[in-house]
Formats: sequence, structure tokens, C-alpha cells
Amino acid sequence: TVLLEVRDGTFRYGGAEPTLSNVNLEVRAGRIVCVVGAVGSGKSTLCAGLVGEAQRTGVQLHSSLALAQQSAWIMNA
Repeated sequence: TVLLEVRDGTFRYGGAEPTLSNVNLEVRAGRIVCVVGAVGSGKSTLCAGLVGEAQRTGVQLHSSLALAQQSAWIMNA
């Protein structure tokens, strides 16, 4: 069962040019998904778009979705 489909998706903030475009993703039931990539590659924008915090097109959500966002921190030794 497919829970999330992104076909030629775009993600943007406000009326700006798309931050991400041509995104294709399929998530099936029972799968754990991790989003990994270099700094500035669009991981946060993708996640924000999937939960509705950024504008998106091409996304079909067939279930509820949750995001556990990570905050960056540096420990001073």
C-alpha cells in the first residue's frame, strides 16, 4: 500500500522560485524513511512541504504524516 506519492513535485516558500523541483518519491506502508543529504540540499524543505509548512505540488498523501525535526546544536567543551 502506498502511503505517500510525490510525482514531479515542487516545493517552495511563499511566492519564490521552487527550492526543490522534479522530486519523485514513493513511501509504502511498513517502511521507515530517512532523508539524508549535504547541508543546503533541500532536506528541510522537502520535509516542510510534506507536512504542509511549505507550498507543494505533485504530492498525494494517503495517510497521516508526522515530522520529528532535529535542532542543530554545538556543545562547547
